[in-house]
Amino acid sequence: MNGPGTPEQSSWPGGRAESYLRQRADEELAEAISLAQVQAAADHRATTAKSCMARTAALAGVLASVGAIPETAAVSVLDGLGTALVQRDLLPASGLDIEPRTPGPSGQPDTVRAFPTGVAVECEIDGFGFPFRVRFGALVTDGQSARITFRAAYTDPRLTGPEAWRQGPDPWVAFRGVTAADDLGGQYEAGLGVAHGGFSHGESGEGTSFRWAGWSWLDPAPPEEARWLAVTLAGRAPVRIEMDRARQPAVTAVALDPAGAADRYLDARSVTLLTSDPEHPGRSRSADVVTMAADLLGAGVLQPASPSLARLAAVAARQGVALPGLLAAIPPAPMPADWASVRDRAGRGASGVVFAAAVLPEVEGVRCVITELASRPDVTTLRVFAPAWPVIEHGAGLMHGMPQHDDRYHWHVRDDLGHRYAVTACLGAGSTAGAEFPLRLHPPVSAQARELEITLSGRTVQGSVRVPLDWQDDVWGSDEPDWRAEP
Repeated sequence: MNGPGTPEQSSWPGGRAESYLRQRADEELAEAISLAQVQAAADHRATTAKSCMARTAALAGVLASVGAIPETAAVSVLDGLGTALVQRDLLPASGLDIEPRTPGPSGQPDTVRAFPTGVAVECEIDGFGFPFRVRFGALVTDGQSARITFRAAYTDPRLTGPEAWRQGPDPWVAFRGVTAADDLGGQYEAGLGVAHGGFSHGESGEGTSFRWAGWSWLDPAPPEEARWLAVTLAGRAPVRIEMDRARQPAVTAVALDPAGAADRYLDARSVTLLTSDPEHPGRSRSADVVTMAADLLGAGVLQPASPSLARLAAVAARQGVALPGLLAAIPPAPMPADWASVRDRAGRGASGVVFAAAVLPEVEGVRCVITELASRPDVTTLRVFAPAWPVIEHGAGLMHGMPQHDDRYHWHVRDDLGHRYAVTACLGAGSTAGAEFPLRLHPPVSAQARELEITLSGRTVQGSVRVPLDWQDDVWGSDEPDWRAEP
């Protein structure tokens, strides 16, 4: 999907990228057929076939997102591969969706307002003896409906250990009874929209806790004339959200040259290799970035002289990552100064929380709200909420990935000191009904910074919002999210 007003066409004539994608799909099919000869169990064959579909879908999504092929061509290749796998009994027909799901251009609201909350309450679920805490982040309304973002966590130290998840209900059960009222006499019922999280524990099984994040919806939305909204959760005292002082941060929208989309795509991912995040077991970020760079070069989307490949070569040399094949022959360019400082500034971050409620301009079909930033000296995250998300799903895998790492979009963050921050994705959730996810900044935000410029870029446009860093003490003891990047 190209976003409202963006024509579906390729920036690279000649069809080389599409031919490359079809060749890769043929290779994936051949691998699935070869492995099936030594896989007696149908489940094993299906797992292999789904992996082949997922790799092809990932490549198709990237080629479409940078404009190298039309999305109709990407879907055609995936259709062909899926049909071939089913016909050879390598994948059950149920493993493929009947149709890809693509939302219409009317899915995004015209106007989005956001109001900071930042209030935490402690609640109990009837019949369960462990209390939990909820912190409301922001009220987001588009004039038709409203969402209230939140985070929740059990805090009782007795609710720990590898079997903790068996001990009780999820806190979102309490959101079935949310009510709200405004100062004009309006009454509202709320319900859980989408949430993600659960019981988790480290390798030792110690330190287990339950964390949950998402949003609750209100329908209809409070009128623009309302000055406040009082939200009641699980019988606790109402949480009051002020609605007469919506923040108006500085925003900008800039058109981008579509011909540079592939370079921008690779740059946004290359800089993440300078972070200190550990590699996920069985999944290497550096290998993923290098593989996609090799595919963009092989498909003719990038050329050996492309500046993003030279910058990748510089990052690889600094990090000790070996580049394969044609990539190994590309001479490294001088690393941009703001890239080089990413690793050197680790461990010197600010402490506190900022309830931002900052609305970004629309970027190719997406409206995002930065609901809050949370920081401590070793890590900073910002939380993102979008009232709708143009998900495109096909077959055994998401063609563009989940919202927190959708290859059609990428994030840039800079501060008023001139520092750049690399951005990686953490666990989140999303659908066409909305998305909520955290992004981790590398290194942590400097304690001397007074403002962040947060930018979301697509292929043809980027939108930015400036967020003042008016840090508050983060006294919520359960606000210790899982900082591991999502695979």
